[in-house]
Amino acid sequence: DRLLPEVPSLPEDKPMLRLWAAAHVIKKPHGACEDASFVDTHALGVADGVGGMAEFARHGVDAAKYAAELMAFSCEALKPEGPASAGKVRSAAERAAVALAHGESHALAYGASTVAVLCLQGSQIGVANLGDSGFMLLRSSPQGMKVLVKSTEQQHWFNCSYQLTRLPQKLLRRMPNLHLDKAIDCELYSADVHEGDLVIMFSDGLRDNLHDHEILGIVDRALPPAQADMLGLLGKYTPPEAIAKALALAAEEKSIDPTARVPFAETSKCLGGKPDDITVLAAWVVSDETKPHPDALDMEELLEEMELAEAVEAAVAEAAAIEAAAPEAAEAAEAAAEAGEAGEEGIAETLGEEDRRAFLLNAFSRNPSAKGFKREGKGKCKEHRGPRQLGKRSSKRVRRVANLK
Repeated sequence: DRLLPEVPSLPEDKPMLRLWAAAHVIKKPHGACEDASFVDTHALGVADGVGGMAEFARHGVDAAKYAAELMAFSCEALKPEGPASAGKVRSAAERAAVALAHGESHALAYGASTVAVLCLQGSQIGVANLGDSGFMLLRSSPQGMKVLVKSTEQQHWFNCSYQLTRLPQKLLRRMPNLHLDKAIDCELYSADVHEGDLVIMFSDGLRDNLHDHEILGIVDRALPPAQADMLGLLGKYTPPEAIAKALALAAEEKSIDPTARVPFAETSKCLGGKPDDITVLAAWVVSDETKPHPDALDMEELLEEMELAEAVEAAVAEAAAIEAAAPEAAEAAEAAAEAGEAGEEGIAETLGEEDRRAFLLNAFSRNPSAKGFKREGKGKCKEHRGPRQLGKRSSKRVRRVANLK
């Protein structure tokens, strides 16, 4: 009997994946910012210009401009018509490497820079990394976000990372034995991604000042779009702008803390953070079928709502802390209000007129329900004799009350 050939099973239809990405940059306290980056629906990149190149500025060397050109040409190479397009290069990692090399060969500015380029193709990301910038791939689990893949630093020695360098010939002639790193020296990474994964790319300003557990502690607060969709909370997920900004601000805080125990300090055996340019790119892996489409959202309005919610939360916590710190004053204010004039006279005998007025003002501010005040909206109080405005996020705002007459 002849057996019919087995009919191959059709692959399950899987939604196309894309990146919903954003960047946040914080320049170092002194000097120009030499970081550069790009974000696209299927690619990311970050470059960290070497600040030490500033001593050759008189020769036309500009590390910031060089880093920016590396990013512009690398992004261009990954476009459908570029040399690193999906139709010309097979894998995502190879596409990233070709894009990095294209940036190296086409940049015209003089300078030096680390470079990392990421490409998403199908359900796989590929990364080409040269130096101490890098990336992390995170995935949600019952225990919180976990690091699936993280790039390692490429260094010749401590604080001297691999870097692309382009110098004018008059400088190169002075340094005949200078070894220059090339795009071919980059390390390649590949990883499968799922909808809901989070990709982070960064300059060493983040890596040197935040440990992995600190990064995870921040991103664990984020709600992925895929999970929000399943929970019916599509409008409540965390935008990538918020994640990138939170990480950059946390790194900045550590970088200027002279007592911080940061990764760079552990290697250098010195205490304190490392001031530097900080660039963070955050990208959710989302489906093209995600609705509403992330690019159609009003991100400014969404971020304003998040900041307002944080401000309200901070105001409530501050009011609770003040009330807990002075229960005796609140009780005294209530007793004074109940006692009326007799209570006020008794206070005046011991404190004096000016102190009495200050005491009552402070007491009423801690106890808005006391005589002479009423609630007006969320977190606001108004004196019957005239309106007032609370100071924004100030520990002294409860004392800024209109003078009693």
